[in-house]
Amino acid sequence: MRLRRLGILRYGAFADRTFDFGDGSNDLHLIVGANEAGKSTSLAAIGDLLWGMGERPPFAFRYPYGELRLGGIIEHDGNTLEFIRRKARTASLLTPQEQPLPDATLAPFLGALDRDGFDRMFGLNHDRLRSGGQNMLSGKEDVARVLFEAGTGLSGVSEMLCSLDEEASAIFAGTARNKPLNMALKERETSLASMRTATMAPTKWKAIAGRLEKAIEDHELALQRTKHLEQQRSALERVQRVRPILTKIDVRTAEIERLGNVPALPVDAAALRGTAVTAIAAADFGIAERAKRVEAYDRELEGLDPRSVLLDHGDVIIRLTDGLALHRRYVAELPTAQAKVDDAASTRRRLLTDGGLSDVTSLPSAASRLQARNALDALDLAEQAVSDLEKNVLSARHKLTIAEQRTANTTESAGLAPLRAALGAVSRGAVATLAQHDGHIETAKKRSTRAFGQLAPWDGTVASLEMVSVPSADVLDLHRKKLADIAERRMKYEDEVTASQSALSVAQAELVRLDNLDREPPTPELLHEARASRDVSIVSLGNAEGNRLDILASVQLNVRSADELADRREAEAARVAEYAGVIAAIDRARSALADAPRQLAYLEQTRASIELEWAAVWRAAGFDAAVSPQQVSAWIETRTQVMDATDALIERERAATEFKNELERHHAALRRAMLVCNLPSDDDLTLDATIEIATFHLDLLERARDEAKLAQTRLDDAKQAHDEAVDGLTSARIERDHLLASLPTALATLNLGPLDAHTAELAITALDVLADRDDADRTTTLALADLERAIRGFDTELAALLKSTSHTVGHDAVGRLETLRVKLDDAKQTERDRTRLIGDRAVAISEITALKDSVLAERLRMDALMATAGVTDVDALDAVVERSGDRQRWTLEIAGLRDELADVSDGIPEVSLRVDVEDMPADDAGALLADVKRDQQEMIDVISTLSTELAVARAEEREAATGADAADAAQSSETARATVVDLSGRYIRAKSAATMLRWAINRHRETRQAPLLARAGTIFANITGGRFNRLLLDWSRGEEPVIVAERSAGERCGVDDMSEGTRDQLFLALRLAAIEEKSADHSMPLVCDDLFITADDARSARLFHQLKALSASNQVIIFTHHEHLVAVAENALGSQSLNVHHVQAT
Repeated sequence: MRLRRLGILRYGAFADRTFDFGDGSNDLHLIVGANEAGKSTSLAAIGDLLWGMGERPPFAFRYPYGELRLGGIIEHDGNTLEFIRRKARTASLLTPQEQPLPDATLAPFLGALDRDGFDRMFGLNHDRLRSGGQNMLSGKEDVARVLFEAGTGLSGVSEMLCSLDEEASAIFAGTARNKPLNMALKERETSLASMRTATMAPTKWKAIAGRLEKAIEDHELALQRTKHLEQQRSALERVQRVRPILTKIDVRTAEIERLGNVPALPVDAAALRGTAVTAIAAADFGIAERAKRVEAYDRELEGLDPRSVLLDHGDVIIRLTDGLALHRRYVAELPTAQAKVDDAASTRRRLLTDGGLSDVTSLPSAASRLQARNALDALDLAEQAVSDLEKNVLSARHKLTIAEQRTANTTESAGLAPLRAALGAVSRGAVATLAQHDGHIETAKKRSTRAFGQLAPWDGTVASLEMVSVPSADVLDLHRKKLADIAERRMKYEDEVTASQSALSVAQAELVRLDNLDREPPTPELLHEARASRDVSIVSLGNAEGNRLDILASVQLNVRSADELADRREAEAARVAEYAGVIAAIDRARSALADAPRQLAYLEQTRASIELEWAAVWRAAGFDAAVSPQQVSAWIETRTQVMDATDALIERERAATEFKNELERHHAALRRAMLVCNLPSDDDLTLDATIEIATFHLDLLERARDEAKLAQTRLDDAKQAHDEAVDGLTSARIERDHLLASLPTALATLNLGPLDAHTAELAITALDVLADRDDADRTTTLALADLERAIRGFDTELAALLKSTSHTVGHDAVGRLETLRVKLDDAKQTERDRTRLIGDRAVAISEITALKDSVLAERLRMDALMATAGVTDVDALDAVVERSGDRQRWTLEIAGLRDELADVSDGIPEVSLRVDVEDMPADDAGALLADVKRDQQEMIDVISTLSTELAVARAEEREAATGADAADAAQSSETARATVVDLSGRYIRAKSAATMLRWAINRHRETRQAPLLARAGTIFANITGGRFNRLLLDWSRGEEPVIVAERSAGERCGVDDMSEGTRDQLFLALRLAAIEEKSADHSMPLVCDDLFITADDARSARLFHQLKALSASNQVIIFTHHEHLVAVAENALGSQSLNVHHVQAT
């Protein structure tokens, strides 16, 4: 699947933003934007578009949930889908026309991948790379786990496995007693035994329940009475709250009615009236003040001088006076300028004479002079080149002789390539590595032997271990049930014995107590005599006449005596019955104690028989003795460990054998290479010694070869330098002769007659100096003419000015000019004063007009207010304004009182409140409120008493309920059962999850390890720029193989020896290899965020190459805020090999 287009329609802070990813012909995309430009929003929009926005998306801060929209076009296997995603719990997929789409529409495009799986597998950023590298380091480079994490996108698999194992072992262990599940099972068995032995005795449940029901009913009635009283109190208090407010409302309403019909004036009528009067008075004062100013302005204007004629010539006067200083300077500079012109003529004549030229020689053109100068310079350069090349030829001939001598003294050796290749294929630490292999084999043997010893009581071979058949789960459960039943029955009998012993002790103590009671029960005759005496006393009391007090005392005595005798007889009868019951209880307890040994012996015999049957089952499987049910799972796990240790030992031995064979091949190849180079080779030497000798001789041979090559190179360079020097000298001589022959032709353009090189040099030098001075001399002449012209012009214009102003021209014309300038300034000041006064006068007149208009407006406003009030004078207006203000103020006060009434009326309308107030006089309301409060206080005491009675009744009910041992036992049993169910589920889930995760890791290792590791090695080599060749499995670093990288020189490097950045690249290589593998089934876009944050330009370029290769199968979208990566990518791939999208901040 690939994204053809991503549209951020309304999402986050953006609207109508679209990324067009094209038709897929070039599927590497680089999205560049500064921080806060919207990269994070765009990155989140991809996941939200494909899988929905969730319950509370974090990008709803600009648009509400209902308006969030994302759009897109996706492609897969030739199918194209255009859709819109909205924020909704259901039906969030829409067509471009906002019609609903089924939720399963995207299933064929997503390939059963959820959002978490996509983020784990196809979402790469710097944090995930760094976490993957750290996990490889902290996980000791376990191959299976590393490949599983890289291939599935999961992380922290080792921590997950440890957590699951710890969780399961913390809940249950076969031989433990203090684990939660073990304790819960024991508590369950104990509770079941107690429930079977306990007997619920008769209680007074009915009486207790009746008292509890009566207490609850009385308590509820008291609460209802309290609620009714509270309602009464609330109503009375409300009447007292609203009564004064209603009274104030009625008072203000009556006052408004007494005002009668008052015109509706504005609220600020009084302020308007006062403002108008004040404004009219202020305007009248302002008009008077400004009239005085106008008169003052007129007087000042009459006192000013008339306009001067100098103002008409002001520009000329100013220009001449401003140029007066310059004119004086020109007059002073005129003699100096004349002297410079004369000096320039003298210098010209002298230069022509020095150059051998006549005074009338004309100056040749600059082109002619340049042509002649170039010809002379070229001839000088040619002469100098010939001289330098003659020296170079002599030096090159000397160096050639030295190089030929050195070359004759050097020789080159052959056969170095096979020797270098043989040394590169073998490692220096091979012997130590072989010893490590042997050590690991011994460790694996000890581990296998130690684990095998833990299989007792089984006695067999490792080969037959896998075929051992242990009892099935059904047989194991049946045996456990049998043992549990025997244990339960034994516990029951032991509990019965304990109960019988306790009952016997209690009965014997009760028997002793009864025997100590020495009172004899009254005989029937004695009881009959007492009753007859009582009856006689009663009859005597009825027949007596007069004072009966003495007879009444006798009757009371006889009645008391008869009742005591009757009570004693009943008590003694009960004691006799209790005595008989105690004797019977002693007999029952002794009978139970006598039968208990027989029952216990029977149970022990049954248990022994079950154990014998269990032992026979294990002996049939090849065991010397039986394994307890609690240890079966541990034995099976130990068997798995033994088999794994055996497999590891076999793998170690195979790896060691292969390594030894590889060392022998490398040793033989090295000896053959040494023979080719004619080096001494001893078959008895060890590999390390042979490597040392071969390396030493290889260094000597390579140095000799390099010296021979260097000498030959120097000889070739010397020959080439000599030949080039001779050729250059010949060419320089030819060029010099040609220039010498063409010199007369180049000098003929000067028209100076025949010249040789020396005289031509002098003449051209003189002419060049004259040419350089010619511009300066012409400038000096022109400057003299300009001075003369400026002085004449100034004098002429000054004379015309004096004449036009009626002044005579004389020798002091300049002084008269300065006087005119002073008079001109005075005339200008007079005109400025005149203009200022006229302007101020106009302003004052306009202000008088504005003030008169404001007075008229205020009078019109007053007339309108009086018309509204219906009056014709100001005094009457004031009275109406005052009455209108009172009405408005009281109306506002009534509105405020009604707001206050609404706050304290509990939502009851004003009409109903008035009815309540009228029905309840103030005095009656106070008395009734006092009565209600008193009744409430009494009900508080009643409720307190009833609450105590209710608590006592409930305590009796709880005591009766907790007094039943059977109920206690049942409750404990149910609690224990619930605990067992919960803990068993947790244990099974943790144990099953750990088992399934280990199976998935091993399955992935068996099926995908080799191709995935090979492809990852190729990618790793490309990313690191060839610093590493491939990835390998190394069995020499521990009990399990680990991933190592082979450097370009053949050295192996473990993960713990890599830098942090290199570990990140290794994890990236594994992840990219896994993505390529998954693309065969279903490809998805790879989204990278700040993947290049720690990479330099060279590493970034290599990463771009690898991602470009991946884009052939998977669309690759890279987000970054580094603008310079665009240039890096274009330089590495070409501008046509990727698409760049810029995100601009809004």
